[in-house]
Amino acid sequence: MNRAERRKLQVQQGSAEMRRAKWRCLGCERAGYRNKSKEHFWPLWITERANIKGTSLNWLHGKAHRNATVLPLCRECNDLLNTKLEIPVQHVFDSVENKEGLSDYDAELLIRWLWKYEGLVWGVMASRTDARYSSSYTMIERVLGASMKEHRDRFVLAITLVKSKWVLRTGL
Repeated sequence: MNRAERRKLQVQQGSAEMRRAKWRCLGCERAGYRNKSKEHFWPLWITERANIKGTSLNWLHGKAHRNATVLPLCRECNDLLNTKLEIPVQHVFDSVENKEGLSDYDAELLIRWLWKYEGLVWGVMASRTDARYSSSYTMIERVLGASMKEHRDRFVLAITLVKSKWVLRTGL
C-alpha cells in the first residue's frame, strides 16, 4: 500500500470514528439526544491566543481547520464545560502569563481541563457505541464532579511558559 492509499484509509477510519461518536453525547453518554451542539476540541480562545487562526491543526488522522475540529455534545454538557471550565481556565492562563502565579484552585481547574481532553479523545476513539468512559463516571461527572477528591493527594502539575508557548504536564 503506497502513502496515498494509507492516507485515504486513515481519513476513512477517522470519519468512521466520528460517525460512531455522533450517536451519543460524549459528555453524559445519553444516546439519541436531540439538542446537539458542537464542542471545539481546540477551543477557539486558545487558537486565537496561540495566533494559529488560519493554520491547519492536527485532527484525528490528518489536518483540519480549527472550526472543523468539533465533537458532538448535548447543549447541556457543552454549556457546563464552557461556564465551569473553559471561561475559568482562560483566566488561569491570563494569571500565569501576567506572572501572578497559580492558586491551588487554579491548578485543579487545569487538571480538570486536561481531563476534558482525555475524555473527548477517548469518546472519539472508542470502537463500540456501547463503550463507557469509565465504570464509575461519565466524562462530565469526572471532569466537573467530585471525582477529584479520590485522586487529589496524588496529583502533580508542572507548568512553564517558554517563549510565549504553553507546556502543560500532569500525572498521577
